[in-house]
Amino acid sequence: LVANSRLSFHEVYTLLELVPPLTELSNRWPSIAKRMFADSVIQAWDSANLASLFSFFLPATAYDNLDGGTRYPPYIGMSPVKWKPVLYRLLTDKEVLNLFPADALILFGDANDLPRGTTEYFYVYAVRNNPEVTNKYIKTATPEIGMYKTPEILFKFDAAGSMRWEAMTRRNVGKPIAICLNDKVVTAPNVIS
Repeated sequence: LVANSRLSFHEVYTLLELVPPLTELSNRWPSIAKRMFADSVIQAWDSANLASLFSFFLPATAYDNLDGGTRYPPYIGMSPVKWKPVLYRLLTDKEVLNLFPADALILFGDANDLPRGTTEYFYVYAVRNNPEVTNKYIKTATPEIGMYKTPEILFKFDAAGSMRWEAMTRRNVGKPIAICLNDKVVTAPNVIS
């Protein structure tokens, strides 16, 4: 795992932080779609009621925290799998990327926490494109079974990685950190302490 893959840990942008660029993207969607896609594709979208960005990209929804506060999930939205190529092309377009913060990197991840039988979706994440910790700082990665009988991976960092991990988690208490493998978000748990 450590030697053959690109493992990285990223700080995460929440939907709340990205409301302005997503609103602007939604407003520009008709002209961007015309520039990026053939007329026949756009006509098919219109007939499928996809004239609006938010008809196939569903923004994340806030939820109430146990302490009474509001929290956002680590992803900024989700989309049916069939629209992944369209969303990938859109979110890697230079004009579109310029709407987001300069250090934002858009990554996808599986929506494997949805109930079985649900239409297949994928999550869209916006992470900071400066991973403080990468596999370069990991001495070992060992598979284990966690306390809830779920598979987990135990990472052991070298001295520099331990210091970087400590600094990163200290800055992000109560916030998610995206754990990415080969530029795909595998999980994005909240830092508890």
